[in-house]
Amino acid sequence: MQPALAIFARTPQRSAAKTRLAEQTCRTDAERLYELSLRCLAETGRALLAEGWQVTWAVAESGGEQDEYWQQTGIAAFSSGAGALGSRLAHTYARLLGDTAVAVMIGSDSPQLSVPRLQQAAQAAERSSLAAGPAADGGFYVFAGSRPIDAGVWEAVSYSQSDTLEQLCRAIGSEVAMLAPEPDFDDLDSLAEVVLQMPKPASATQQQFCQLAKRLLAKD
Repeated sequence: MQPALAIFARTPQRSAAKTRLAEQTCRTDAERLYELSLRCLAETGRALLAEGWQVTWAVAESGGEQDEYWQQTGIAAFSSGAGALGSRLAHTYARLLGDTAVAVMIGSDSPQLSVPRLQQAAQAAERSSLAAGPAADGGFYVFAGSRPIDAGVWEAVSYSQSDTLEQLCRAIGSEVAMLAPEPDFDDLDSLAEVVLQMPKPASATQQQFCQLAKRLLAKD
């Protein structure tokens, strides 16, 4: 069975996106950059669909999965569930593993992520049962697994902290294979790192993302 990927996302125009970046720039530019990031990841998702993966958006807002925006991406969408992030991660991870042997979860703020990197995450999870990719802020940009994790483990972690991934690994209580670090963007500093890690050659959408990002960085 091919892996299943869920991309955690917020629906454009339904929820505020990238609020820290918006404070440094403006809401319009931050939301436009986020939408471009979604488009970049949709390209990656469709490429994985072509490889036989199951790919879905895990949408934050109640009812947001029915929004026309997701239908236009060519990728199915479902609700990531109610409650805090830990509960939504638990719900989504269990749902993915119910359909396939390897679950892969990513956020929507690493538009540089490539098909090979996500394939690498899935392969690591097949070998080691669990794998994660550290993000510079202490969290993780990808988590992949081939065995169940109790919901209480996900819910025991404090997210958006400098030691979030460390907390998760301790809560799991067994070895988690580590992938190479990748940035995700929340502010101008992390945005600069994402631009540096963009693939070469970049897709047309990735180029659009970088053009807007560089314009915002030049204003700083």
